[in-house]
Amino acid sequence: MPLQNIRVLRLAGLSKSKNMKKIISILLILCASTAIWAQQPACNFGDCSGAKRSADMGNAEAMFCYAMFCAQSPEEGLSYIRKSANHPKNYAPAQCYLGNLYATEENGLVSFDPYEAVKWFKKSAEQGFAEAQLYLGNGYMNGLGGLSKNINLAIEWWKKSANQDYFPAALTLSGYYLEQGDNNTALCWFEKANTIADTNRKNVPKEHQAEFDKQFNLAELKSKIKEMKASGYSCSGISRQVEPSKESKATYIRTNISQKTFDSKGGTQDITISSDGKTYNVVSNSPEWCSVETKSGFFTVTCKQNYGAYRSATLTVTADNKTAPPVLIEQTEAVATYIRSNPNPIKINALGGKMDISIITDGYAWSYSDVPSWLTVSKSGKTLSLTAQNNSGNARNGNITISSGNYSSSINILQPQQATYIKAGKSSIRFSTGGNSETVSVETDGEDWTYSNIPSWITAKKDGKYLTLKCSENTGQYSGKRDASLTVKSDNKTAAVYVSQSAPFNAPKGDPRPLGLSVGYVQKQWNWKTAESTTKYGAFDDGKNYVDGIQAGVRFEPLFKYGLGLNTGLFYEYYFAKSGEYAGTDGDYNYTMNFAEHSLYLPLHLEYRANISENFSAFAYVGASFDYGLGAKLTATEPTEKEPFYTETNIYKNSEIGFPNKPLNASFDFGTGIRFDGLQLNIGTSRGLMNISTNPNIRIKQNKPIMVSLSWMIPYDNTNYDKNYNTIPINSIDKSNYRTHGMVFEYISKQWEWVQDNYMGKYGLWEDSKSVPGFRIGYVYQPQFIYGFGLRTGLNLDTYISVSDDWLFSEMAINVPLHAEYRLHLSDKFSIFFEAGPSFDLGLFAEMETSSGGEKYTESDLYGKADWGYPTERFNAYIDLGGGIRFKNLQFNIGTSRGLSEVSVDNGWKVRQNRNLNLGISWMFF
Repeated sequence: MPLQNIRVLRLAGLSKSKNMKKIISILLILCASTAIWAQQPACNFGDCSGAKRSADMGNAEAMFCYAMFCAQSPEEGLSYIRKSANHPKNYAPAQCYLGNLYATEENGLVSFDPYEAVKWFKKSAEQGFAEAQLYLGNGYMNGLGGLSKNINLAIEWWKKSANQDYFPAALTLSGYYLEQGDNNTALCWFEKANTIADTNRKNVPKEHQAEFDKQFNLAELKSKIKEMKASGYSCSGISRQVEPSKESKATYIRTNISQKTFDSKGGTQDITISSDGKTYNVVSNSPEWCSVETKSGFFTVTCKQNYGAYRSATLTVTADNKTAPPVLIEQTEAVATYIRSNPNPIKINALGGKMDISIITDGYAWSYSDVPSWLTVSKSGKTLSLTAQNNSGNARNGNITISSGNYSSSINILQPQQATYIKAGKSSIRFSTGGNSETVSVETDGEDWTYSNIPSWITAKKDGKYLTLKCSENTGQYSGKRDASLTVKSDNKTAAVYVSQSAPFNAPKGDPRPLGLSVGYVQKQWNWKTAESTTKYGAFDDGKNYVDGIQAGVRFEPLFKYGLGLNTGLFYEYYFAKSGEYAGTDGDYNYTMNFAEHSLYLPLHLEYRANISENFSAFAYVGASFDYGLGAKLTATEPTEKEPFYTETNIYKNSEIGFPNKPLNASFDFGTGIRFDGLQLNIGTSRGLMNISTNPNIRIKQNKPIMVSLSWMIPYDNTNYDKNYNTIPINSIDKSNYRTHGMVFEYISKQWEWVQDNYMGKYGLWEDSKSVPGFRIGYVYQPQFIYGFGLRTGLNLDTYISVSDDWLFSEMAINVPLHAEYRLHLSDKFSIFFEAGPSFDLGLFAEMETSSGGEKYTESDLYGKADWGYPTERFNAYIDLGGGIRFKNLQFNIGTSRGLSEVSVDNGWKVRQNRNLNLGISWMFF
């Protein structure tokens, strides 16, 4: 919004007189709607863009005009007003307007500040600006803004303003003298105001004169004058108080020229002034490049050299209240003293294409001509863009002329003919495994040639007509033989160079398949050694010196170099044995015994693999292995009974049983095997290295006489390896699309194993229940590392609730799992996984509640209290097994947990807490 639209002249704010306030308030309403009394500049700048352009070039008048009529916001307008007021020219209208803003209590732009207002009014008034003289007089009248109250100075400034035919000043003087009771003098200034109004009314079109009379209330003014004369007041004899001076004012002013055009180099021009006034003033709206020096009877205009576009300025010449027609000063755009291009000459590809050329000149404008027919040219700023057509014939040469002013230069464009052939000195190159260098000559009748399709294991360097290829050593354990087809090209002609490199010694000839799933048969045997003898036993003294078992797990066999590699993995083993019938000690009954053991097996073997063909290999391995018993159980059952009459749930560390009873064992292994495609057969044996007996009189070592397993080694897509010669991780996934975080909800059930002497039972809380149901909600974190291996952890809140008759049990605990995970990515959206590892529970509270006879009883803390018969340790550790599937974001999992620590505080019982079922669903985020 232009500032003219929000202008408010609060003159009454600078006057304390009641009558003065009334007169000036009426005056403000009249003056705020027109610029006639405000001594505004003509603002002859064409349109707003012209005004802004001149303002930005430093023209103070243009700054003021743009602010008043063109500014896009009051804030922008205020900015240009300040620039104009602070201009070296001390532009009086802008200074007065800025004072007006500070004199306004609520204008939304600056804070009310009478001191600032008076400062700017004084600067403007001292330059003869009538509007500011009026406001400065008001300041002296009331002693505002730091001015001393001085009525004489107030009247002096008012008269200076009124004697410039400023209507509000004349009306202000009439009001002052009317208030003082000097009605004759008041009548004189009323008549002066009426004369000013009548004179200006003549400049108003007839169709708007009625509106003019109404806005300035001329009828009331004339009525007031008539009324005062009728009352006997007269202005005769005191006109000297009204007239400015005896000196004659200018009645005309003109210049000898109305327009002057300078060339870009600039110059000076004297302009003669004709006027009957004694003094004149010249104002330029472009002081930076067009300066004015006034002299007697003429003024000199000096124009600086122009380095840019066409520009113009307007000179305003005034004498007293007369203004000559404006003088237009113009200057042509900059004319070049040089012009050239970069680069020059220019070579364009025979197949055509586009090229940008920089034009360097000190001229403002430039042009091009003489464009060859096979070129298309476009111009943008000081850039010339060339587009050449395909050259199907002989080499061609053309020139383009560029010009600026009187200067020109030529751009030479060359386009060679297309190549008709290209030949490589060698069509094939074979590198050794260690790598070396080869140089290939290239012949062509084309202008130039390039090379491409260079694999990562070769570096190429062009030198004239030769291409040098340097091959790195082939050290990859999976790389095998590698090859590529290089291309040399000139225009649209190409030639191929086939390169290959021998594989490292005994490198796999096909897919190495280092990861797989394995199942097998295994035997376990204990070698008992005493002072008298050494004997090999199975589980029972029945002539069978081994225990049968099954083995399942994940096999990992990465190869390193020359067929050497690692044979490892993680396997679950289950051993079982059943005895013949034993007679009781008193001969009254017979019974049989059952043995069962769960353990983990971790081999760490060094392997050598002979890669006989692409699909077939044979291998042998040797190394250490480790077994850790998860649990071993022994039961005795009578033939006619289903339930055992004797149970030992944990053989480990129980020397009375007689079994080897340390859960940890280390062994020395060796074996061999073959692989055809993904199917692998392993045969091996294991010899114990540790004494696993707790009896000091017996040394027991655990052997595995035979281990036979069949594995399916998982294939992976290695086509990218063939293309880029880089190893792709086994079972890799797109990390950017893998979801590692999620929320999980599970159904869980808890069960306790109670053991005392020969008794073992599995219970929930009540006699009729085998488990306590619950649910879990939590956060799950499943990062993936390499080859599908990863981690599953998180933080869960477990809640259990069980009801029986009048009893209510509730418990809440925090659960933290730490599981190793193997995930098989069957597609981008679908995967299956297996997990195993420990987890830990921390009980938050366990509560039992009952009602009897209308009374309610609650035990809010069951932990540590043996008399309740409830397993009461707050902390518990488990070993967990599980698996699941995932489709996109949705994941399902199932698992089970076995307690590792005793949770009873009753010394008579051994109690372990299990979770016999976890069944959950998760939503996984990115």
